[in-house]
Amino acid sequence: MNGKSHIESLLKQVTEIRLRHEEEARRTGENWNVFYAIGKTSYERELLHSYFISVLLNPKYPAGKGSIFLKFFLETLAEACEEQLDISVFCTGNVKIITEKNIGPITKDYESGGRIDIFIENGRQQIVIENKIYAEEQQNQLYRYHKKYPNAILFYLTLNGKEATKTGLKDLQPGQYICISYRYHILKWLEKCQQVTAGRSEFQLLDAAIRQYMGLISDLTGQGRIPKMTKEIVDVLSQNKESIESAYNIHSSYVQAQNKIVADRFLRPIETFVKNKYGQNIELKTRRKDSGVIVEFYLLVPDWKNIIIRFDNEDIKIDNETVLGIYGFGFKQEKMGDLEANKKISIAAAHLEPETQTRWWPFINRIDDYPFWERDTINSLFDNADTVIQYYQAKIIQLFALAEKLKSNGVEL
Repeated sequence: MNGKSHIESLLKQVTEIRLRHEEEARRTGENWNVFYAIGKTSYERELLHSYFISVLLNPKYPAGKGSIFLKFFLETLAEACEEQLDISVFCTGNVKIITEKNIGPITKDYESGGRIDIFIENGRQQIVIENKIYAEEQQNQLYRYHKKYPNAILFYLTLNGKEATKTGLKDLQPGQYICISYRYHILKWLEKCQQVTAGRSEFQLLDAAIRQYMGLISDLTGQGRIPKMTKEIVDVLSQNKESIESAYNIHSSYVQAQNKIVADRFLRPIETFVKNKYGQNIELKTRRKDSGVIVEFYLLVPDWKNIIIRFDNEDIKIDNETVLGIYGFGFKQEKMGDLEANKKISIAAAHLEPETQTRWWPFINRIDDYPFWERDTINSLFDNADTVIQYYQAKIIQLFALAEKLKSNGVEL
């Protein structure tokens, strides 16, 4: 079998596995996940994760199964930090699990204060967990927690176990905190918990909740929403040298394939719409990440000397929430030094009531639906492209109308 035939065969096998598991998920209701239905903002998402984990850990709750879930959790943490946590001496008899523990207001110099996402203590020992999924690190955040509880074991929990940045650490050293991940540590812990709940009628609802949460974590960490399906696909991909080589070729082509879908099914119709409605001389440009994936498109209007229309998957703070996906007016790169002109535009744009402004963006609103380029949005370009395109067309029409308001007020765009 030649390379092309093997890739086609592999894709066929994987597709058959996916369709079979998705059909089973539809039949059993597993494809409906309660965790996708709640917690829309970044802050709410992280609170959701912290609270759910804390409820499972807390022996006071029926879900906590006494202290067995906590014991499993401590075993998992002990693996991550080697000798720093000796679970044999960590008493769980009078343990307290506190979510969003308030350690005082954050001082102006960022030396103290804040809220600890998950705090575990037993009167003599403390475990501090900072939970970071989408939100940005706060100034000196881990440093402040370490300063408050210098003898506590400090964990930094992220989707894939990344290191904290200087923003949150100040002069805290790598050995003074431990990185753990949802991808490995939380999933491993949940698998242990499910060994207790699976197949037992008295734990039916609890088992379903854990299973759905595991599906969410698998999806967020790029492992697919259905762990059993992922395992079966891994078995197929790893069966021989030809399969893993074909899998590598597919993987290395993914970004190009995604960009082609976006260009053919989205950007080209958007460009045609803009040119037909607002002028053939308007240019649509894109920006890519280092990985090559398209992360922004913007419109250059010849008569506008200072600003452009931008759609970006950049994350930004709006009302103390990290928003993924924004659109609005951005300053042209070569105009960033023209502070006086930029100030006039920003002041005028503020009267249009944007959700927020920055030095680079005088007008910003969030993209609530179809943020690009999440997997569901890519799929929608096959199943429901007209709806996606119309959603973005409405935003473009809105921005051109706002630009006319600015011009009518004497602002030079």
